[in-house]
Amino acid sequence: MRIIGHPVLFLLFCAGLGAQTAGFGGIAVNSVTGQPLSGVHLKLFTLNVGGGIPDAYGAMSGRDGRFSVTGIPPGTYVLFTERTGFVHMMTTAGAIPLPSITLKKGERITDYKLEMTPRAVIAGRVIDEYDDPVPNVRVEAAPVKPGGPRAASLNNRNPVASTNNRGEFRMSGGPGKFYIKATPGGSEQAAEIRTDGTSDAAYGPAWYPTATSADRASVVEADAGAEVAIEIRLTRQRSMTITGTVSGIPQGSSPRIRLGSGDSLDRIHINRVIAAGPDGEFTFSKLPPAFYRLTAFVTGSRPNLQSQSVDVKPDGPEAVDVRLVLTGGAEVTGTLEIAGERAGTPMEKRTVTLGSSIATTEPDGSFKIAGVFADSYRVGVLPLPENGYVKTVELPSTEARLAITRQQSRSGECSPSGAPFACGDRPTRPCGVTVEVSR
Repeated sequence: MRIIGHPVLFLLFCAGLGAQTAGFGGIAVNSVTGQPLSGVHLKLFTLNVGGGIPDAYGAMSGRDGRFSVTGIPPGTYVLFTERTGFVHMMTTAGAIPLPSITLKKGERITDYKLEMTPRAVIAGRVIDEYDDPVPNVRVEAAPVKPGGPRAASLNNRNPVASTNNRGEFRMSGGPGKFYIKATPGGSEQAAEIRTDGTSDAAYGPAWYPTATSADRASVVEADAGAEVAIEIRLTRQRSMTITGTVSGIPQGSSPRIRLGSGDSLDRIHINRVIAAGPDGEFTFSKLPPAFYRLTAFVTGSRPNLQSQSVDVKPDGPEAVDVRLVLTGGAEVTGTLEIAGERAGTPMEKRTVTLGSSIATTEPDGSFKIAGVFADSYRVGVLPLPENGYVKTVELPSTEARLAITRQQSRSGECSPSGAPFACGDRPTRPCGVTVEVSR
């Protein structure tokens, strides 16, 4: 595998620190009224390879909305802002869901306009078919247009809340149009045998107001600085049972099973982990219809072991049996090349990542990553030249080539300047690269 780097902002680092420092300042305003906004806390920080925060520079906006940070080493920084009742809206792009700022030696930015938007609030309650409140329900707001503006955040998650014992929930975030999904919590319970004609079907996910699928949901529009109240009714739905067996278990080890679910195979989130039995068998029962992904893993062994991922679709049978085989993962070798660098010149040490697997490059740009399991990965390279980004990934072993070119807009957002060639059946995401690794 060969990775070619080229100038972008979504991989962040602080490089070229020199004796001449820079400055960053401007004014914070209410995006709705245009008036100066005081009390806005802003922070500029760098990211290291391990995801830590080694350097941070902060300031607060005054009564006139003005803020100023001085004595900053030149480099590329992430901009994080917070103010009670407000969010900073941006177009989602890149691996980091926050805007970035690049400062050159001696540069003094004094006119940066930081627009803060009043939070929108979605509140309401979740009820059952008897109009009784349902507690412990996860409620999530998913944008109608996923690629549209959203609140800058460290976790890049949609607004989410849980109902209390009165079935009430309240969540806030950036304004917009949303689909609201309610997902009941639950625990493993044995199936019941009933003779009175009733069913023990569990409550399934519901989209506002009472739809059983997203394509039948109604849109909720939340305006900046306003609160909208809704009510979601749950219905009992056909349930699924997934059983399976794990093989390849080392002696003395106890494998665990990770279950993820979502509205599609491209939107899976982990929601449950259980331990397999002594014989490697496991069962998930009373699952509402959804897309599921199961993976077995063992930690603490050398090396760590993981199985292939098995996907289960909601339109299949109600009972599914799977087989998961533990392996030690594959070894991926490759060479990193930086466009514009002279061939044969020793390369500074850089880090290449595939998911959570990490390797460091040798002076000739070669690298070796062990323990890579079959999956889709976003390639990461740190540090890169200023404004650098991963341009192409070549996979000669499978005669597959994945190329993405990006252009940098004035607002610091990534946008595609060409159609990506996807390797595998999972779509590439903005400012990222998808690589299929298989044994």
